[in-house]
Amino acid sequence: MKAYSLDLRQKVVERAEGGALTQGGLARQFRVSIFLSSKCCAWRRNGEQIAVKRSSGCRKPHLTARRREFVKAELIMKNDLTFCELSEPVAEGFQPSGSAATDVPSVEKT
Repeated sequence: MKAYSLDLRQKVVERAEGGALTQGGLARQFRVSIFLSSKCCAWRRNGEQIAVKRSSGCRKPHLTARRREFVKAELIMKNDLTFCELSEPVAEGFQPSGSAATDVPSVEKT
């Protein structure tokens, strides 16, 4: 989703400073979310910029270079594997690393 322009954000803040409208009224008038109108006003009150902030980036991929090579090798040997059939050897070969506090023993159903 594209970020709202600085011009629109400034208009929302200027109109809010007039005090005639509630956050909901501002949101309806400018066709933005109540969250955006309240955040822009809060940013202005706190002396922060209302300009579009940089994205924090995307999530790290789950497949590291080693796992990708493993998956490629498995698919070369058996090119008709389904995702489920492929995920089992990946999970077995690359156990998640965690501390003793985060490791939860699996419970088998009887």
